Amino acid sequence: IIQGQGRSLRGEILGRMGPAPGRLKVTYDAGSTRDNTTAEDLLAGLGLPSIARVGDAAVFDPPWCPQLTAAAKERAVRARLKAVPRPARYEGRLAALQALLGRGVAPPLQSIPDVVAGGAVGWLGGSFVASSWIEAMLLQFGAGLPMAYGRVAPPQLYEMLELHVYYRAIADRGLSIERRGESNLLAHVLRDLASGAGGASPQGGGASLYVGHD
Repeated sequence: IIQGQGRSLRGEILGRMGPAPGRLKVTYDAGSTRDNTTAEDLLAGLGLPSIARVGDAAVFDPPWCPQLTAAAKERAVRARLKAVPRPARYEGRLAALQALLGRGVAPPLQSIPDVVAGGAVGWLGGSFVASSWIEAMLLQFGAGLPMAYGRVAPPQLYEMLELHVYYRAIADRGLSIERRGESNLLAHVLRDLASGAGGASPQGGGASLYVGHD
């Protein structure tokens, strides 16, 4: 899949480099094995001759930026709960997902209370479990595997995506959460754009790609 993405991006990248293509700089998260593998497959698909590879975990997770305190994370999640309206069919979607998954030892998704937390996962409960299931099904779908033990078809997955999108909007997109996690990466992107060469070549005609986990 990733090599196919590389092949599909090749024409666009060459077009953005201009009539005298320069160097392509690819920065990947060296602290993650899967990001390294993704970068390798992407480059194989691109098949471009002049590539500078930069493995730099600090671009994606800067160690000099302190982690949020539990209280700060809770405030960020609560602010998102106030700012983002819950989808109208949310409870119905939870019940439909539970029906697709079937009955198990755990209680039904729609009966597990959602709780704001200050740990690695900022919002726990039925919404978190539903989002985790949907993300697992997205990975299965992308790999060509049966989703949810063969119980879910692509049209049903698309209907359930609303649950996943809403959960991520609450748990991950608070200003302080995004600022800590993404500002350093954005600073690197801005520097590349300001260079006029994609950050790849002082002579111009270059481009940059960043490969990391979401």
